[in-house]
Parts: sequence; C-alpha cells; structure tokens
Amino acid sequence: MSSESVGILSSPDRSSSPSLIDQLTQNSCTATQISTDYPGEILQQIRSPGKRQLTIEESIVTTNDSKRICNSNLREQCDSKSTAIITSSPSPTSSNNTDSISFPPSSPLSSEVINWLDIFLAMSNEDRTRATEALIRTCSTNILQLNQIKNQIEPYFQRDFIRDLPRELALHVLKYLPANDVARASRTCRSWYETCNDILLWKRICQRKMIPLKKLRTIFDEAIENEWKRSYACHKHLEYVWQHEQLVPEPVVLRGHEDFVITCLQFDGKRIVSGSDDNTLKIWSVATGKCDQTLIGHNGGVWCSEMTDELIVSGSTDRTIRVWNIGTGVCQHILYGHTSTVRCLALHGDIVVSGSRDATVRVWNIRTGERLHMLSGHTAAVRCVCYNGKYVVSGAYDHTIRVWLPDQEKCVHTLEGHTNRVYSLVFDGKHIVSGSLDCMIRVWDVEQGTCIHQLTGHLSLTSGMQLRGNILVSGNADSTVKIWNIESGKCLHTLAGRNKHASAVTWVQVVLNYVVSSGDDGTVKLWDLNTGDFIRNLVTLDSMGSGGVVWRIKCTDSALVCAAGSRNSTEDTKKHATENIYIVTKLLAQMMTLTLEEFNQCISDLYEQSQQIHDRWQLLKTSKGSYLVYSFVDQDHLKHEFHIVYSESYAVPVLYFNISHLDGSLLSLDDVWQLFTHKKTSKMYETITQQEHSILHRPFFVLHPCHTENVLKQVADQPIKKKFLFWLSIYGQSVGLPLSVHYAID
Repeated sequence: MSSESVGILSSPDRSSSPSLIDQLTQNSCTATQISTDYPGEILQQIRSPGKRQLTIEESIVTTNDSKRICNSNLREQCDSKSTAIITSSPSPTSSNNTDSISFPPSSPLSSEVINWLDIFLAMSNEDRTRATEALIRTCSTNILQLNQIKNQIEPYFQRDFIRDLPRELALHVLKYLPANDVARASRTCRSWYETCNDILLWKRICQRKMIPLKKLRTIFDEAIENEWKRSYACHKHLEYVWQHEQLVPEPVVLRGHEDFVITCLQFDGKRIVSGSDDNTLKIWSVATGKCDQTLIGHNGGVWCSEMTDELIVSGSTDRTIRVWNIGTGVCQHILYGHTSTVRCLALHGDIVVSGSRDATVRVWNIRTGERLHMLSGHTAAVRCVCYNGKYVVSGAYDHTIRVWLPDQEKCVHTLEGHTNRVYSLVFDGKHIVSGSLDCMIRVWDVEQGTCIHQLTGHLSLTSGMQLRGNILVSGNADSTVKIWNIESGKCLHTLAGRNKHASAVTWVQVVLNYVVSSGDDGTVKLWDLNTGDFIRNLVTLDSMGSGGVVWRIKCTDSALVCAAGSRNSTEDTKKHATENIYIVTKLLAQMMTLTLEEFNQCISDLYEQSQQIHDRWQLLKTSKGSYLVYSFVDQDHLKHEFHIVYSESYAVPVLYFNISHLDGSLLSLDDVWQLFTHKKTSKMYETITQQEHSILHRPFFVLHPCHTENVLKQVADQPIKKKFLFWLSIYGQSVGLPLSVHYAID
C-alpha cells in the first residue's frame, strides 16, 4: 500500500506521550526552585517575535508546561537539578520592562556580572541591541560560548504552535498539508494526534480531493473511527488495489442470453441488470452469482435500460417501454406511444426520457406510467438523449443536437456543425459534448447554444465518452482513447502505443483516478487518468483474436463488471465466448462469506468437540462477541496464545496470536517470523501484521484476512463447518497452531 494509506492507520507514538514529559518537568522545574538570591535585579527575557513579554506568573506556567516544551536542549535543562529561575522586582530605571525569567549559570553570579546587568538594564532599547550585537561578536571566536548563547535563546523561539493556536486556526493551517503529512504529524504527540484526527479537518481534505463519504461498510471500520479519515483511507486503498493487486483466480461468470448479444448493462454494486436481443432482461445477484429474475414481456430485442433502487426501465424494438419492479420482477407499466424502436433512455428521478427511430423524444413518469410530453423536431432517428431535470438534450442521425425545455415542449437550441450522424452525448448541466461519425467531438454551451471547441484527433466513430469536471475521456473505433480538457479544447493524452487496443474501443469509464476501457479485441485495460500511462490488462478473454469481444463495462469503486461475447458464429468461438456477464474482481472482498451467526455456530461446535477429545480450546463470551482461545508452552519455554475472532469488515474469521517468554515479554515481529518455515516463500509484511485485538483492545499479531475469502471459495460446495476447519487448518499450521485430526471426523 502507498505511504499515504499506511500513514493514516498509524497511531501516536506512546513513548513520546506528554505524560512522560510532565513527570520529568514536574520533578525538576517547579515553582519551589525560584531563587531570590539577587534582590533588586531583573533579567530581561528574550522574546519571540510578535509575542508580548510574559509576566512572572505566566513565565512559570509556560516554562513548566511540558506540552509547550519542544526543544531537547530545554528539556535537558529542565531535567537538571542545578537549574534555577531568577526573578526580581522591577528596577526603577526600567519601568517600561515587564518582569521576566531566565536560566542563569550553574554557579552564583559575581558582583561584576551583577553590576554589568544593572548597567544593561539602564540602557535604552537601541543601546541594548548594540550591546547584544557587540557581545555576540566578542564571543564569535569561542564556539563553546556561542553554543551556550544559542542553547539559551532557541527555546524561546520554539513553540508548539499547533497546541498554542486556537483549534480553528490550527485546523486551518493543517488543511493545507497533504494527507500523508497530516497522518505523520498525528504521531508527534497526543495533543497533535487529537488535532490531526479532527473530523472537520479530514472532511476538508476529502472535499479537496473530491472523495465522497463512504457510508457502506469498509475494511477500515475497526481501525479508524473518524468517518472522513476512513473514507480517505478506503479511497487510497482502492487506488492501490486497482493499480497493483492481481485479480481473483477466476472471475465470477454469470451465464445467460446464450447465442444473443448483450445490448445494455446496469450495475449498482449489489445487482447487475443485463438486456439482450433475446427479448429479455436478467437481474443477477452479485452476492450469490445467480440470476434472481428473468424479465419476460417484450416482443422484440431490448436495446436500452435504466435502473433505480426499486425499478428497471427498458426500451425495445417492439416500440414500447416497460417499467419493472426490481424485487418481484413484475411489469408495472407498459408505456405506448413510439412508432419505432426505442433506442435510448435517460432517467432523472421519476422522469424518464426516451428517444426513438421515429425521430421523436418523449417524456414519461415511471411511477404513474403517464406520458408527459412529446418533443418533435428531429428529421431522423434519435440515437442518444440526456436529461438533468431542466434540459433534455437529444442527438440524432440528422446530424444535429437539440436542446429542449420539456415542460414547454419547446426546442430552445438546434446545434448544427456535425456533418454526419450523432452517436454519443454527455451533458453536465453546462456543457454538451457530442460525438459523431464525422470523427469530430464538439463541445457546446447549453445556455448560448454555441460551439465552444471542436476536438479533432480521432479517425473514426466515437463510441463512448465520460465527463468528469472539465476532463473528457473518449473511446473511438480507431482503437485509441483520448483525454481532453474541454475548457481549453486541448488533448491531454492519447492512450495508445504498444499496449493500446488492437481494434475498436467499445466503452470507456472513469473510476477513481483511472480510465477503464473495453475493446473489440476481447480485453479490458486500465490507464492512469492523470498521466495517460498504461497500467495493466484487467481482462483478457480466452477467445481474444478469434472473435471474442467485450461489449460493455460498468464499474464501481470496488468492482468491475463486463459483458462479453462473440462477433462470429464459429463453433470454437462460441465455446469460449458465449454471451456472459463477467464479475471480474471484488476489490474490497465485500461478499459475505461467513455470517456472524455461522461463525458463532462454528466456534461452538469446535469447542464442544474439543471437550470430547480433551483438547485445550476455550470458548469465551463477552458483550462484544464470542471467540475461541488456545494456548500452550513449547519446548523452548515460549508461550503461544491463539484467538479466533470474527471480523465484520471482512465477514470472515480472523486468527490473532501472541508468542511470549514465560516472564511475559512478547516476541517482536522479526522474532516471530523466524519461527515459521514459510518465511522463505512469503513476504513478512504481507502475511503478518500487528494490530489491536478487536475485543480485548490489546496488541496482537494477526494473519491478514484479505485472502480468507479466496481460501473458503476452494471449498464453496462444502458445509459451513468444513469450510471453517479448512481455513483453520491452513492458517493455523502456518503459525504453529496444533490442530488434531479428530476435528476432521464428524
């Protein structure tokens, strides 16, 4: 993981806790050490720039407040029992000066020095400055004297400004730091830890990076309490996984729509909806990998679809639009009106806009099934539509884009400029971007109805586009992907080179800071959005090069779904590239592989079996959850302690363990690693880590649970108890946990 992600999970260094400094300073620098051996004299305190001089009472509090002491030399002075603080009443000749303190030499001052101080205090401020400069120049030949002066002056300029500033100002300063620097600063001391973990601070950091609040469960729920900091950590983790992690051994393949083309695809993280020219739609569960519903009713191929949390809207060659209940699969409304194929849909709230080959655009209410408006004006088939709640934008084969006010059924702009059919549109409420068969991409102002930029560079049809802010990503049939700035009209990157797609790009999507592109060559590729660099292939079909093609892709931050099939009908291609949905990767392992109830049943069964064979397992039940404990002392007089605890974040069992000497001192991670024979074939920091026990809140070593789901998938068809024992036998033996063969016998 990147340094930023690692830094976020770090806790403050307990060895630098302020309580330790308090103890040192309170033992040596207390008010009882104030000396009055020099009545009638006062020493001028060196002031920090921009600070008023402190009174005697304020100076004592400041000097003895350990949380304000940042300089090691000052700490050493405070720790010395020979240190004294000289105070005195003001001199009649220094009425403009306030009382102050200083650190005198360890031996009593001579009368000559005291007289010199009287003379110094009687000087004007200008003379004092000159005298000080002369003193320093005089000492310039003696390094020891200069060092002594430096050590005396430095502490007054080294203040804990984060602690001294009002909290609002401290947060304002910290918000300009990069997140990894804020995370490192939180390890300075306890007060900095509290300030650097402020919710408002991390909210500002996330907003600056345009990172949304993660409301769903993440793998960092147990490690980070601050919800905005947790969202940032999750975001950085996802970026790392997209770029570096290997895919699961085999993608989850959802087989359906055999021998028919998948024409549309929707994905919300939990469900996948696929439409096909076999006249049906299918609803797939990501958790189970099974088809929950097959929606039958259309009399022609399904060409477009949209979905909400409750409803699915589909358009077909049978000239109708159907509204389906996503839970029951029941068709709630059939929307009649179009006289030809419904080619495109755009959904906003309860309103859906449809475009058809009959050259009309229609507006419907999907809750009531009512047709609200019909927008006429195009002279050829409408190929694409967008709707933002105010404007409807439609692109057609008549080479034009039209902007409508649907409530008035009025066309406010007809955007002309393309010389061939318009195939794709994106609309952000301010800019319209259109792609055409004339190889051009045009950027329009929706209010003025004028063309702002003409983006040239592609050599064929632009098949897909996505707009994020002022950054546009376009995929083209010329096998390239381009990244543009629509404000300047410049092409920032062309994603090509030796790793480019071998044929037409079928779809593009932006996820996090990456571009995901699918191609007619049967691959899905990952690119860096900021640099345009190729990162890796996410998918490579077995039928690549023999007709295999990835038609559509849909991504969330944590998963990628693609629809794959064949462009020809040869038997060999059909065998390897039938129409399927591929759930390529589950980046956060959010699938529930073992529920809490199943875990509790497994540990109860193991404990009962342990009692029967007189093994050492103990079942402990607390208000925070139940867990198993196993401990023993080996022949080297080392005590081994193992805990099996449930992780709600990963939804899998987790093995915690500690190894200690008989005096209670724990072994370090390096010492623990040396005990295991697998160290030559594994990476230590990718296998074992140390973290707080989720129930006991004490430090324990733990085997990373991120691969547990893959282990359990190897016995997916087995009962839960056997899955649990299979996991325990693999994970346990890797860290020296003895497991009797009797547990494998029912």
